[in-house]
This record gives sequence, C-alpha cells and structure tokens, in this order.
Amino acid sequence: MRFAKKKARQYGVKITALQGNALDLSRFPDESFDTVFLMGPLYHLMNEESRIRAIQEAKRVLKPDGYLFSSFILMFGGVIYGLRELEETILMPREQQYFEVAAKDESLAFDAFTYSYMTTVRDAEQLLASVPGLKTETVFGQESILAPYKNELAKQPKKIRMAWYEYALRFCEKREYLTHTEHLMIVSKKDS
Repeated sequence: MRFAKKKARQYGVKITALQGNALDLSRFPDESFDTVFLMGPLYHLMNEESRIRAIQEAKRVLKPDGYLFSSFILMFGGVIYGLRELEETILMPREQQYFEVAAKDESLAFDAFTYSYMTTVRDAEQLLASVPGLKTETVFGQESILAPYKNELAKQPKKIRMAWYEYALRFCEKREYLTHTEHLMIVSKKDS
C-alpha cells in the first residue's frame, strides 16, 4: 500500500488505498466501481470455492457494464520460469509432479514459491464462465511471447527492447500463443 501511495504522489494521481480481503468486500456497496482488478487473489486462493467467491464479490461491487480484470498464473508459465531462471528444476525429484501436471495441460493448487493455484487457459476461462452475469471481452498473455526472454531482453538497448515490445503486442491475444506467457489476463464485462 505504501508503494501505491508513493507512486501516486510521484505521478500526481489522487488515490485512496485500502487493504482488504477479496472474499469479503462488504465494506463496499453493490455496484460501487467502474473497474475491478483481481490481480493476485485468483492465484493465491487454493480452492475453487474461494476463487469463485472472489469473482462473485468483484462482480457484486462492479457497476453494470463495468470491467473485471482477472489475472492468473499459467501452469506452463512455471515451465517458462524454470527454463529461464532455475534450469536445474527439471532434474529435481520434488518438482516432477509439477512438470507432469503441466505436460498434461492440467491445473494445480500447491505449495511452490508460495501457495499457488496455477491454471490452464481452459480452466481459467471456465472459472470466469461459472459466474453468471459476466461476459468475456478478451483474453491475453500479459508478458506475451517475451516471457522466456525476459533476462536477455533486459540487457538490450531501449530501442531494441521497444521494438520487441511492439512486436509482442501482435501476439498477446492470439489463442495459439496464450501459453507462451507466465500470466494470463481475462477481461470480463458485467451485464447491464
């Protein structure tokens, strides 16, 4: 919260920062916000009932025609991370269950770097579809095709980085490339 306030001051933006629980937004009346971001709860809530509850609460406080941004960590994103940052994990016996689940294109809640729910594109879309009154507007890979190359790209001059960022934007919503990223974003619109 301190970081958000500091950045708001830096950029001259007025904000009210509150800390709370995504499962209980009762401090806010129905239809309070034009936009709601679920950036974290859906990959740290370990059971589906809790994830559904967080989405229901977000939808409740969202105004009609408002937008819900729901972020997920993809199962294959963990493979990308391992390949890029911790290459030796492929040989670690304790990591084999993770790699097997990822290879089967399944979702899994487990204790990784923290308690995490890592999902497939299919399961993330089905989770959002299970809450009536939300319509998916778009689905995109947050890092797009650049996720595996994050470290190498950071070493490049700004002109090269910017050219790759622009190019990657062309892939971020293409379904066949959604698994080439670590984080998935689903943008939904609440019915009017």
